Amino acid sequence: MLTKLISTALAAGILLSGTPSRSAYDANQDGFTSNKDLRDVLVGITTGSMAGLKSIYENGGEISIRDFNMLFSYLEENPMTGELFMKDIETTDTLPSKYSPGWVSGSPSFPTIKEYGTLTEVTYYSSVCEKDRKARVYLPASYDESKSYPVLYILHGYWGHNNSMAEDAGCQNIIGKMIADDEAEEMIVVFPDIFASKKGQQDSCTGLNLENSLIYDNCVEEITTDLMPYIEKNYSALTGRDHTAVCGFSMGGREALAIGLMHPDKFGYIAAFCPAPGLTPGDPNMHPGQLSEDELVFPEEYSPYLLEIFAGDDDQVVWDSPKTYSNIFTRNGVTHKYQMVSSWHGGPAVEVGTYNFAKYIFKAS
Repeated sequence: MLTKLISTALAAGILLSGTPSRSAYDANQDGFTSNKDLRDVLVGITTGSMAGLKSIYENGGEISIRDFNMLFSYLEENPMTGELFMKDIETTDTLPSKYSPGWVSGSPSFPTIKEYGTLTEVTYYSSVCEKDRKARVYLPASYDESKSYPVLYILHGYWGHNNSMAEDAGCQNIIGKMIADDEAEEMIVVFPDIFASKKGQQDSCTGLNLENSLIYDNCVEEITTDLMPYIEKNYSALTGRDHTAVCGFSMGGREALAIGLMHPDKFGYIAAFCPAPGLTPGDPNMHPGQLSEDELVFPEEYSPYLLEIFAGDDDQVVWDSPKTYSNIFTRNGVTHKYQMVSSWHGGPAVEVGTYNFAKYIFKAS
């Protein structure tokens, strides 16, 4: 929202200059200038409804080019951070019924599947795996090659495949309905197969053990080296961390955290739903750890705009792994959101996580 308003104003020929004070943009006067404050100020300027914010005017209450210049200068000198953005996020612990993962046939608002977009399977060559690989790609109903779209990667769990999170879990349905209802940004959604076995290895998971877990871990390199370039070459995709998000369930949640931590320059938005153990050291025979606990940090310049962990309160598969990761982030001073959902391993936790994450991604940058 903020980016769109700035773009609209810049299109009118407004330049950046001036040095405003921080308090001038603290719309709710709580002593903390947040993303919501800046958005409210800018909305007020563009609509002329500046009641209570006249302190930023320079011409007796008249809105001037100088007012715009001051605000844009402030935004340029005080870029959005995850700490600011996440401060304003309001999550829900239930999925609104209108965004249920099933199709609502015959509904006046969502009459047909075409209203939500399309889902297709693609084949690309993986240099990491040394063979062809498949993924599914969701395109919004209004997809137009003359436009460019941010990209969300959604990763499945143990024993899953590239349709597990798309149609089986209903993530594409939730997001498609949200887009149609202007509750989420238009986006491309990619569903990889994260069992990234190399040529000569088994093509599918054969057991819950270290050998198979290490094959899943290959997806971090495979996605960034092969799948992302394929998507960016074949679709009207925006590039860069400001326009790229990743989330996942269970093993996919663990890998989503890993890929975000290992490639912070590529992903600005990260979420994990019931993430599996193994991101940090545990049982050496099963979870030697992809990273040490001290490595669960982000370079200051690549701190994520949004980092979320969702956990089920009755998860008897990954147990307290989600909370463990949250505690490590807290100990390491990493701003993030942690939310417990009334759920088992999957189901509501995935739906609530998908809704809350999709609602805010690509809106901070």
